[in-house]
This record gives sequence, C-alpha cells and structure tokens, in this order.
Amino acid sequence: MEWIIVLNGNKTDLELLTRHFNSIDLNIVKENSQFLIRSSYLNFKKVKSYNECIKMAQKLLNIINGLSKILLKMENFVKFNSVNLLDKNNRLIKGYTWINCSLTIRSNNSLMNNDNNIELSTNLSKYTEKILSDDDFYRAFIFLHYDKDNWRDLYCVYEVIRGVVGNGNDKSGEKIIKSWLSGKDKSMINIFTQTANSIKAVKEKARHGKVFDAPKIKMNLFDAKGLIYKIILIWLKSYSK
Repeated sequence: MEWIIVLNGNKTDLELLTRHFNSIDLNIVKENSQFLIRSSYLNFKKVKSYNECIKMAQKLLNIINGLSKILLKMENFVKFNSVNLLDKNNRLIKGYTWINCSLTIRSNNSLMNNDNNIELSTNLSKYTEKILSDDDFYRAFIFLHYDKDNWRDLYCVYEVIRGVVGNGNDKSGEKIIKSWLSGKDKSMINIFTQTANSIKAVKEKARHGKVFDAPKIKMNLFDAKGLIYKIILIWLKSYSK
C-alpha cells in the first residue's frame, strides 16, 4: 500500500513538475488526467496513518517549494487536492481532501542561470534524500517556502548555512562562505548582513529592532535574494554528493 498526493493547478506548471521531479524518492506523474506525487517516503510501511502522511507530505512540499523557488524563475501556485491511500493494485482504500497547502513553482522549463558555473541536476528530486535526511538542509529550506522573500527569512537561511559549515563558529562559517564566492560577491556578504539588521537601511523590514547603521553601499532585496540563492546552490552542490 502507498499514499499518494493529488495535485490541482495549471496544467503547464504541473507538466513542468513532472520533468524536474521524477525519481523513486519524489516522483510527480500524470495518471488518468490527474497529477500525483508518488514517493518512497509515502510507502505505507513507513507512513501508517493519515497524520504521519500529512507530516511527510508537508516536508516534501517544502522541498519542492524550496528547490523550485531557487532554480525556477516565475512563481505560480499549485495546490494539493487530496491525499489517498491505495492498495497494491492501485485501488482506493481511503481518501482525504486536503486543500490548505500550496507550493510555488515557475511556469517555464529551464533552470536558473548563475555566474558560478554550478552544475546541478535537472532532476530536482535527486536532492530530496539529502534534504530530508539532514536537519540542517531542511531547516534552511523551510524558510524558502513562504510566498514572498523578506530580509528576515533570507538572513535565517544564511545563518543556518554559516553555522553548519563553520561548525557553530560564525566567523569560520562566514570565511568559508566567502571562499565560495568571487569578485564583489565576497564583499556583498557584509553588506547583506548589515542591511538585513539595519532599521536605517530597510526600516520595519529589518531583522533587528535595535538601531544599527546602514551600510555605505546600498543593497536591495532583489540583489540580496540573488546572493543568498547563489550561496544555497553552492552549498547544495558541495554537500549533497
């Protein structure tokens, strides 16, 4: 027996998902005009109750959302329509409607370009096992499933990565992250952290209530997002082998 997740959304977007998530760990398929999530993590031997299924499905959702948000351009919404339990002959045993969750994807079919020559697999489900099995990776990806980017969440992603690669030492972590970057991107790390923390720079959107000076060089949210996404890509590529 296995649990499956039924998706509801724009057909073009759903077709896109089938091309980028197609492994046994996380497989999005079209069957009988429906788009489904099938996953080894939803096997009934591992997930025996509806509540356990919801918890795992939410984790898969966050991974799909995070990977799609970083690597895919335009954002649309696809919703989960229901959760079904099937027997070995694919016959329905139980079905549950589940309408309160959504995931963010883009509406075309090429991966985001970057200037670091990061070669990532176009099969995004390749990274599912690493993210699910590593609490640190998953913590970083949780902050990517929200609808809109903001300074706090971007900083939280950076903070997770810095702490992990530096083994809890922020200075060491920052040094390692800077070693991944080239040119002006190295200096942009300090500009990012100072901007994110400064009420003077981004007003009520700042991460801290305490007043910090704004950096001399301004950074907008679009550039901050590009920087943090680049760091995530390098981290994922380097540590998911």
